[in-house]
Amino acid sequence: MSEKYRRALDDGHYRLFLVGLLVMLVHLTEDALVHKENGSSLAAQLGSTALTVLLVAVGAALYPVVWRWVRPILVLAFGVLALSGGWGAHVTDLLDGEAAGGDYTGTLYALAGLVLIGLAVKLAVDNLRRRPTAEER
Repeated sequence: MSEKYRRALDDGHYRLFLVGLLVMLVHLTEDALVHKENGSSLAAQLGSTALTVLLVAVGAALYPVVWRWVRPILVLAFGVLALSGGWGAHVTDLLDGEAAGGDYTGTLYALAGLVLIGLAVKLAVDNLRRRPTAEER
């Protein structure tokens, strides 16, 4: 199994996906712990942070082991999540000139979502163009 992960790290698509997940981790952790957008209690902050770490870990772990045709769906799901969360809560504040604190990392979060959606489209197109090998026929 670890061989799949080593091979995946050689793939630029996987590395780009990991960068998107890193942006997600930084922003959501910053929202939970620094700007406390998910509640003021310590339990709410730690719970939100733990869920973020779990979400990022699941995405990073699943990408190398899922079938090639599932990867665009996985990447698209994370991209839509990042774009919708970043746009609705942060980019709109930035465009209105009312940006503060987490709105800056939230804007990066939305941009990472756009990049992930673009990556999902690229992966889907690559899958459509890919010719099956002799073993797959």
